[in-house]
Amino acid sequence: MLRTYILIAAAALLLAACQSALPVQPNAEEPTYTGTLRVGLHGERWARDPYPAGADGWANQTLQERSKMFMEQYPGVEIEFVNVAYDRNFEQILADPGLMPDILELTVFEARLVRDRIESLAQRIEAEAVRWQGDYMNVIELAKVDGDSILLPLTSDPLLVFYETNVLASNGVPLPEEGWTLVDFAAAGQQLTQAGHGVGHALTLNAMEPFINGLGGQFMSADGRITGVFDSEASVQAFVRYAELLQAASGDGQAPSGPVETVLRVERASSTSSTLGRYSAAPLPDAPDGKRYNNALMTGLAILKDSRQHELAWEYMRYVLGESSDEALDNVVLYTLEKFGRTLNFRNGQEAPQVFEDTKRWMRHEITFAPPAAFDLVWYDGNREGLAPQRPLQQLYGYTNAEAAKSDLALWAQELQAHAEALSAP
Repeated sequence: MLRTYILIAAAALLLAACQSALPVQPNAEEPTYTGTLRVGLHGERWARDPYPAGADGWANQTLQERSKMFMEQYPGVEIEFVNVAYDRNFEQILADPGLMPDILELTVFEARLVRDRIESLAQRIEAEAVRWQGDYMNVIELAKVDGDSILLPLTSDPLLVFYETNVLASNGVPLPEEGWTLVDFAAAGQQLTQAGHGVGHALTLNAMEPFINGLGGQFMSADGRITGVFDSEASVQAFVRYAELLQAASGDGQAPSGPVETVLRVERASSTSSTLGRYSAAPLPDAPDGKRYNNALMTGLAILKDSRQHELAWEYMRYVLGESSDEALDNVVLYTLEKFGRTLNFRNGQEAPQVFEDTKRWMRHEITFAPPAAFDLVWYDGNREGLAPQRPLQQLYGYTNAEAAKSDLALWAQELQAHAEALSAP
């Protein structure tokens, strides 16, 4: 009996020794990735050649930091970036296999131009429903192109109102706050103008769009048609009412004759006002229907069909957005502000003013319902707001005459349609 026990014990020890000598098998469920992943990014500052994560110290710091963390998690992977702009290399980079990225940052309009070159992300995003359920899924929905999810939103730059608190308070102007109205906005503008201060109105097409939408107009149909929509009767009436608002806010009904410092302004969240301590931030005023309208300059990441690293590309995109809806929204806000170098001083030790923290808070809220701006067409060497044909302030003032507005809006719509159609796919 004792001999049997001894033999059993010896066999057990031998088996344990053999098992300890065997190589550890990787977890079959844990994917492994290798190779170089190239990411094409819009660049506020231009870099001609591809560069590694961490090489750009001026912009995209958080994205680069997360990219380095991703490479630490997958030691066989190298991430490199290349700058992309419609006017510089958009066509070349999609035609040359040696330059072509695996992942490409695009506006919604750019994504529509090259839709046949881009992988649909619908099934991948559906599989992440638990991860991003909530507000970030709303942003994904807003970034759809013709009903399909081909972009994973990376940046979203909504409109906010910035104002000098001390100036408004000293002139007895109620401070903007959530729920204020277009009537409040006009009254504040009139009061400040009469006191000799400037008001920065929404005067580019993209900045005017939320106001025109709130007044019943529309710039573009869902399929991208401009003529017949931009100059529809409803849009004409909306422009007339907007011109009346501009005149009411000017105090004397006239456009300013010269430069004047603005103490109340409608601007993108990424503007320099978000970093200046004398300003405060507030949302846009509510429209007559009680709703608040907004839009955003939005970009997303797309996977090119020609990529050799589809699974790695998606794993990277998931990683840089984050593990939850809240984390994804926080990252979108940071990626947006860092794109324009707005966080640089604060990363170097300078204390961020309260307006910067308020800007981030309002951005996080506004991007959940702000659709892409109608005329946020292409990334053109960093310029996006003023590319489409515009109208000067004095001409907009003349839109209080409905017939003049109707005549010019028909012409303007044709100009805009021709401009959009001229931006062809590579």
